[in-house]
Amino acid sequence: MQIDPNINAGSVKKINPAAENKTKAKAPKDFVDFGHAQALEQSLRETPDVRPEMVQKAREVYGDPGYPPEEIVQRLSLLLASELDRSDENS
Repeated sequence: MQIDPNINAGSVKKINPAAENKTKAKAPKDFVDFGHAQALEQSLRETPDVRPEMVQKAREVYGDPGYPPEEIVQRLSLLLASELDRSDENS
């Protein structure tokens, strides 16, 4: 009886790690690329300090006695109570 150990392998591409390392350009270990940080800083500078639509929403709900809904208040109180119980157990 003959057993083929690779019967279920199908076509598998063999990789030579030494050859792969030669083709990739590596940055020096002390090199840090801040290209993304500069883009984030630019985006932050372009973001307004005040969002008028959110200010309007806050004005609308400020005087509403039904905001936030009772269900949300109950769920938040249960969540806070469970966190207090955990912190008591860890003390």
